[in-house]
Amino acid sequence: MSSSTPQHNRLRSRVACEPCRERKRKCDGASPCNTCVRYAYDCHYPQSGRKRKAAALSADRTSPAAEHSPSTPTDQKAQNRIQSLEANSGSAFVRKMALGIDPANAPRLRLFAWNVFLGSRKSNHTPMSRSIIQIISWPEMEELASIYFAKVDPCYGFVDRQSLERRMRTHWSNSNTETGAFEAVICGVAALGLLFSRRNVIDAELDLVETAKRILEQSMSVHPSLDIVTAWVLRVAYMRMTAPAHASWMASCMLMHTLEAAGIHSTHVLDWSSAGESGQALTPEIRKRILGVAQHLNIWMSFDIGRSRVHLQTLDFDLPAPREGSYTTELLELLPHSENLNPDKSVDVLDLKNSLATIVERHHSAPPSVLAQCNLTLLLCRRLRTLNFHFQGSLLNQVLSVTARGIQAAQDLLDDCAPWHHVVNVPFQIICILLALDTPAAIAQLNDGIKTLSNIQLVYPTDAAKEALSTACLLIHLHRKRKEADLKTLSEIVSTYSPSVLFDQQFATQPQNINDWSSHTWLESLPEMPDLQTFDIDRFLNGSSEWSLPGDWTQGL
Repeated sequence: MSSSTPQHNRLRSRVACEPCRERKRKCDGASPCNTCVRYAYDCHYPQSGRKRKAAALSADRTSPAAEHSPSTPTDQKAQNRIQSLEANSGSAFVRKMALGIDPANAPRLRLFAWNVFLGSRKSNHTPMSRSIIQIISWPEMEELASIYFAKVDPCYGFVDRQSLERRMRTHWSNSNTETGAFEAVICGVAALGLLFSRRNVIDAELDLVETAKRILEQSMSVHPSLDIVTAWVLRVAYMRMTAPAHASWMASCMLMHTLEAAGIHSTHVLDWSSAGESGQALTPEIRKRILGVAQHLNIWMSFDIGRSRVHLQTLDFDLPAPREGSYTTELLELLPHSENLNPDKSVDVLDLKNSLATIVERHHSAPPSVLAQCNLTLLLCRRLRTLNFHFQGSLLNQVLSVTARGIQAAQDLLDDCAPWHHVVNVPFQIICILLALDTPAAIAQLNDGIKTLSNIQLVYPTDAAKEALSTACLLIHLHRKRKEADLKTLSEIVSTYSPSVLFDQQFATQPQNINDWSSHTWLESLPEMPDLQTFDIDRFLNGSSEWSLPGDWTQGL
């Protein structure tokens, strides 16, 4: 069938290649098949008639003209997009890197350490949707709101504190037991307050999350108010730190569509009266902060799991003004750099290198913001690695400086009982990048990264945290095995072909020529060589006078 002819029915292969059969993946029967091409498997078929049949099926699906023609620009664009998706996704990078080290023992493709809990922050309690007044008391709500504004709001600052506290007092004083849009907001604030103050979940937290979820689901049939939009942002932020990746990404897409339905995405279509009818005024600053945090969440979730982000038409977004005690603007300043990494955009090595140089030079003041900077740095490093870029010099040192600060920031947040989603994700991805860089300075940081992951699984002993630690140790073990195999090969070469061995072979026939070797070995007689990290071999081979061989060395060659 010609490649230009649309295919309405899914083609099935009569036989699967060996890697797809072992991993129980769908195989298209090509040689190599698309699955093996994408995941860098060694595509091969059983030594039987099946291989010839698979090749015949593949030939039937390709026209003779297309078989000998080069790939079209459309095909190349699609391939580039796949490479960008895989480079943006930390899990795909981990899988591909492990396959390069040891294909037989590489971990399977999955989202390692996406957050600390991955859906495990729950108990045997069945969540109940009810009024927040029946779930927690007013003193408890005051305390949880204080925790929220102390730990969450400085990073995700999109809630007006004075307005919220005034409306909370009114809500409790009137003993209003009916749930509404505002209750979804305070349920979200209280749930995040519990998440950032208790290592283990309590029944009240699950009830708060369930109540907010029910209110938001019921609101889909009406025009969304500012309270509904605010409650959606709070819910998505909570899910990013606790829930599995797919459910969180779906919620972030719903949030973006809710913003569009409310008109908050554009100043030209915004219905200011309906947006502010809930009692909280939608100021230009609040609008910028809501829109910025929502974009931040949706973009990075789509990057992490290799899915599409929601692009809103006529999007009007400007950075909010900085305010004392908050670093939301600092976080949102990374948005333009993040959007440039969309898989649909074509970026070359120079663009990525310039972006990386800009990001590593930035100063981020608080641990959550430092982790966001580090996460973007790691993504840029992954993209550059796919283009075979070699890190060296000051850029490499700056990258390692950012990763060191990221490891320390994760430990600081752990000590503060602040389980941001990057607390476990960034240290794990740092370890992967350090192994990929494979320089002495990078390897030296591995101990701090593993130590932080170990501390995380001690404080939050979840399956996700334990899996992150065990997978990181597995990657280091595979890396060590490869190093040991290389060292063995080098040792065998030196022991077989070194001058001392050749000299020993000549000793039997010419023993009188060994007087000069009796006191020291051949290695000890060699002059000191320059450091290989700073030695420019190209200049040496081109006859540069900046570094010349000592006379004793050249005489011994």
